[in-house]
Amino acid sequence: MKKTIFRLAATTAVVALGLLSNSKTTLAGDNLVFELSNSSAFTITEFYASPSEIDHWEENILAGADVYPYESMNININDGRDVCYYDVMTVFSDGEYIEEYDVDLCDLDGGYYEITED
Repeated sequence: MKKTIFRLAATTAVVALGLLSNSKTTLAGDNLVFELSNSSAFTITEFYASPSEIDHWEENILAGADVYPYESMNININDGRDVCYYDVMTVFSDGEYIEEYDVDLCDLDGGYYEITED
C-alpha cells in the first residue's frame, strides 16, 4: 500500500504543501515539538528532519527507537536553529521511505505529523 503523510496543526489541517514562503523563522532557541503518529501497518524505524537549506540528512531522530503501527511518539527538535522549514524522511521496516521537502514544522505547533496508508 502507498504510505502518505498528513500534518495536523493544533486544530487545523495543513493541506497546502510547499506554497508558503521559506522566510518564516522561529524565535532563537525555540524547540519544534510535535507528535509523530504512525497510522500505517508498518513500523517506522527511522525519522529524519533536516533544515531545508542543508543538502544532506542529519541524524536519525528516533535513535534506535521504533514507532510501531498505530502508535505515536513525541518528537522534540532542539537543534538551536531559528528555522521552520525542514526536509523530512520517514523510513519503514519494509525498506520503503517517504521524503517530503520544505515542511513547515512551526505550523504543527504541538500537533501531529501523521503517516497513513492509502
